[in-house]
Amino acid sequence: MFDYWIIWILNIDFEKKLEFRCFRCTFGSVNFVGDKMASSKEQVKSILQQNKKTFLSGEEIADRLGLSRNAVWKAVKSLRAEGYAIDAETRKGYCLLAEPDLLDEEKIRKCLEGSSITTPSSFHIKVYPEIDSTNQEGKRLAIAGAESGTVILADQQTAGRGRRSNAFASPAGGLYFSLLLRPEMENLTGFMQTPISMKSTSEKHLKGEAGQIEVAGQMVETSRIKEAGQMGETSRINEANQIIAPTLSTTDPKEIMNRSLEAACACVDRVTGKKISYEANDLYLDGRKVGGILTESGYEFESGFLQWVVIGVGLNVKTDLSKLPEETRSRAGSLYPAEDDHSLKNELAAGLIIEFARRLIV
Repeated sequence: MFDYWIIWILNIDFEKKLEFRCFRCTFGSVNFVGDKMASSKEQVKSILQQNKKTFLSGEEIADRLGLSRNAVWKAVKSLRAEGYAIDAETRKGYCLLAEPDLLDEEKIRKCLEGSSITTPSSFHIKVYPEIDSTNQEGKRLAIAGAESGTVILADQQTAGRGRRSNAFASPAGGLYFSLLLRPEMENLTGFMQTPISMKSTSEKHLKGEAGQIEVAGQMVETSRIKEAGQMGETSRINEANQIIAPTLSTTDPKEIMNRSLEAACACVDRVTGKKISYEANDLYLDGRKVGGILTESGYEFESGFLQWVVIGVGLNVKTDLSKLPEETRSRAGSLYPAEDDHSLKNELAAGLIIEFARRLIV
């Protein structure tokens, strides 16, 4: 009876908009296309992609897809919110100028192939279309025990923050990146899954110089565990051929910030050829702010032992500056205009991992 009712509707020569409303009343905002179901947004996106940089009237789109003009308008509005650059002009209709440059874990890992990273698989990459804050997620994961080398990425943030909890506008078109790192001994505790007692707590052990630690009642030379941790090699392999997660090479806050700023500048130069500079924790291109860095950490209260650091980077890659708060627009910038066709975010994400590895990872 259910199938017969659908066939009966399709075979009657209804006017297309009326036909769509019949379906919509029953199935929400879903249309049948062949044997598949596709949302109005996906259908509108598809037809605009097929006619990229060409204007199509709202009426033509509606007729070709069997949608109402209001449904087309809502789909366009939703696509714009996701970062699609769609122009709209009276009597001309809609024109797709550029598609959003979206993050993709598989593409990021492909960009890491052949890099100076010896074992890219040791980085745990998590990609979100939208998140409250990558740094917040990094801290949540750190407290939950996530491994050092966890990377959190998002195409946009709903509650981005800067220093002193100031709001950090994070619309679509940006790249939002956070890296969770733990100092060496904290990581070894998690890796060995047994308590580690230090014969000496001197700084040389944390830096990987010759020394010994006691693991499960046996003395182990730290140099044997760290021997693969040379500059540019971001993870190591122990004698059992197991990957040891990347770990923090310094615990000095100023050093971490300075190296993070250098990493961000080197990454942008590597991928785009653009020379950005920094002041305090802000990143600038041609005198306009295009990003910033926020470092946060967690300590064991009684001992003062550093447990983890989360380093956050926000970059305006192809940001529509009109979406930024009015008070920041005059001094804000973007690496590229919002309608630019460059697809660089995955390369930039990989570049950040590589450059941080060179400067902050044992």
